[in-house]
Amino acid sequence: NDTDGDGVCDELEVEGCTDPEAENYNADATEDDGSCYYCDIEIAEDATTDEIDGAATGSIDVTITGGTGSLTIAWTGPDNFTSDQEDLTDLFAGLYTITVTDENGCAQELQVEVGATTDLAEISELQFSLYPNPADETLWINASGWSGLTTLALYDAAGRQIASEVYNIQEAMPINVSGLAPGLYQLVVLNADQRGVAQVLIQ
Repeated sequence: NDTDGDGVCDELEVEGCTDPEAENYNADATEDDGSCYYCDIEIAEDATTDEIDGAATGSIDVTITGGTGSLTIAWTGPDNFTSDQEDLTDLFAGLYTITVTDENGCAQELQVEVGATTDLAEISELQFSLYPNPADETLWINASGWSGLTTLALYDAAGRQIASEVYNIQEAMPINVSGLAPGLYQLVVLNADQRGVAQVLIQ
């Protein structure tokens, strides 16, 4: 007998998930039993603040969507840091990783970096120039007269940190921006006790 008319005899039917896009797809299944599940967890970084003057003032805010059933949250970070909270406060600088797992064992991971800065009330304005601006492949930063290490941090229009690198810049230096999506960005430059900010337009 073939009760459901799918060309497979009733006694030979194999129940299971028949959707190839599902995590528990069963290639041998001939009859879908409604057990398919999908890994659709998404983690979005909403905001991050820095450690200031070596104090634990950093924070991370994220939004978690998707998943099946109850979600398990696990953060790890510097100095054996762990937490099961969605959003974090009182953080030191460093790289933090959140892993979100649902009841089916589906997991998603996101890394967030908390930067370190100096109290803005104690630093003076740093003068520098950028060219060309707008830029499409290479952006030059004129660093004449700087000394020591310089931190360059790039933020998108929503205030999210896109990149942060430390350089030993003594003069004009090229920055590769070819991988950035077109739009308006903010470049924050820290050198010794000086800080500068400039708008950058990527074409």
